[in-house]
Amino acid sequence: VHGSRLDIMTLVTVMANKRIKPHAGDFVCTVHDALVFDCRSSRVNYVARTLFDVWQDMPREFERQFGVPFDLPAKVEISVGKNWKDQKEITLADCY
Repeated sequence: VHGSRLDIMTLVTVMANKRIKPHAGDFVCTVHDALVFDCRSSRVNYVARTLFDVWQDMPREFERQFGVPFDLPAKVEISVGKNWKDQKEITLADCY
């Protein structure tokens, strides 16, 4: 189970970085099950929408990469802020 988490987080990190880096921001690091990106405030909504999209696409990409269906519930939570202390959770609707 723990190895699968690493596979999923690595897959999502690569997927997200490929979509975000050319347009909006930089991948900074992972912290447990979190991805950290740095971007201009004007690009926050783009980055958040992209992360929601990546998570939606992850099961299909997981199956393509590993040849095994991903049939577990997957939920993503995204928060934004200038620092860890001032994080605010946002929804996909907040990004439009």
